[in-house]
Amino acid sequence: MERNVSSRAIVVHSQKQSQMNRRLTLLSVDFGLIEAISYGSAKSIRAPKANVFANATVYLYYNPVRDHYTLKDVAIIESNEHLRSEITLTYRGLFMAELIMKTHGGESELEYELLSQ
Repeated sequence: MERNVSSRAIVVHSQKQSQMNRRLTLLSVDFGLIEAISYGSAKSIRAPKANVFANATVYLYYNPVRDHYTLKDVAIIESNEHLRSEITLTYRGLFMAELIMKTHGGESELEYELLSQ
């Protein structure tokens, strides 16, 4: 497998890992449900881009020894800001994200298409 990979993905979960880093759970078309670390995201230009529900092309570095992905860059396709602006839409989106995480990504391409609607 190549070390530098890219794929269309939706951010389904974002968690602060340390003072500067974030752990993102991504539903990717090519790799299914994966976790990636965004190092230094508190002060980088990637911080506002990788919000929950963001539909983007993600550029990742894969470390095969540690089986670990690192987020290198993000190109936003759709920010889905409207989902975060209204509480009922936020709850619906979070329910769908939780459902996908609990089913471990399943058919990732079909679920990606469903979530991107």
